[in-house]
Amino acid sequence: MSPPPPLPDDATLVAALRAGDDAAFVRVVRAYDATLRRLARGYVGEALVDEVVQDTWIGVLRGLATFEARAAFRTWVCRILINRARTLAVRSARMVPMSSLGPEGAGDGGDAAGEGDRDAPAAGPPAPWSEEDPARLAAHQELLAFVEQALTELPERQRLVVTLRDLHDWSAEDVCNALDLTESNQRVLLHRGRLRVRAMLEQHLAASRVP
Repeated sequence: MSPPPPLPDDATLVAALRAGDDAAFVRVVRAYDATLRRLARGYVGEALVDEVVQDTWIGVLRGLATFEARAAFRTWVCRILINRARTLAVRSARMVPMSSLGPEGAGDGGDAAGEGDRDAPAAGPPAPWSEEDPARLAAHQELLAFVEQALTELPERQRLVVTLRDLHDWSAEDVCNALDLTESNQRVLLHRGRLRVRAMLEQHLAASRVP
């Protein structure tokens, strides 16, 4: 099955959506669905993911008339999702209030944290394996599921940065725009988030090898 064609540029896409083009709306929903769902899972349980995503698209449709293209359309949609997910998480008592976590940036790699880590090399992913072997492919899917679960245990900004950079291949610039981060802060968050996920993954793999 061939992959779907890429979305048009933002101006063309937004114009089609404003004109009520149903086909364009279906394409953009399909294109962004995986990203939105992964972001939503970082805030709410699986049972509420559909609600957050649906509410996001309602917000997108209502806000199209006022979209000013100051950021990429994808970035704007993700900001709406994050705001909706935060609101629902608080309402559902699933989110620890940020005020209880200490000052902004403390413990999650913000600008107030370890300046010396900013230029440290980011931890890379585990060594790649061939996906031609069905057993290896199944192992890959299992590890991916574990990594997604591990991401939910990270501080909010680390989770968002690692999810967008490593699971969805966003550029550093796009992540900074979406999350209102400086480039250096984004780099710290990515590095520390990768280190935490890698440590959890290594513990998981070590435990699975115990007879």
